[in-house]
Amino acid sequence: MFFQKNKSSPDTKVSLNSMTNPLSLKRKTSPSIIATDMNVLGNVVSEGLVDVDGRVEGNVRAAQVTVRGNGNVTGDVVAETVQIYGAVKGIIKARHVELFSSCRVEGIIMHESLMIEDGAYVDGKFKRTDKIDLEDSAMKMLTSGFAESTGEAKEPAMNMFENIRLING
Repeated sequence: MFFQKNKSSPDTKVSLNSMTNPLSLKRKTSPSIIATDMNVLGNVVSEGLVDVDGRVEGNVRAAQVTVRGNGNVTGDVVAETVQIYGAVKGIIKARHVELFSSCRVEGIIMHESLMIEDGAYVDGKFKRTDKIDLEDSAMKMLTSGFAESTGEAKEPAMNMFENIRLING
């Protein structure tokens, strides 16, 4: 009634979201949500979107990670796109990083593109890179998770210093 079908156009539907967000051109999946009342101790790995509104003590790796206002991540965040409204303490490694006015970030931010809203709290170092290798980071993250599960892990402070040493070469 309101929309007429154009006979010359194909019957495929393309949403506005898929045109503006290249990540959505991959597989359509539901986001993985860590709610406000949830605490995760360990690594979170997803091929899609991870939405953190609770607490994660471990590394987070996904195609897109959003840390909401109540969200708190203590560990590394690796993704194509990272949006931070809450708190992150650790290394952020992403092609596109967006830090909003309510965020609190302590650590190293490795990025290709960066957006910082006025009022965002950042205590750390920014490292602009031309090309971020997310696959290499995923392997290191999975390997470190295996070492932790076998009891061979070092103290968290030592892991942080090792990560910084690896970044600086």
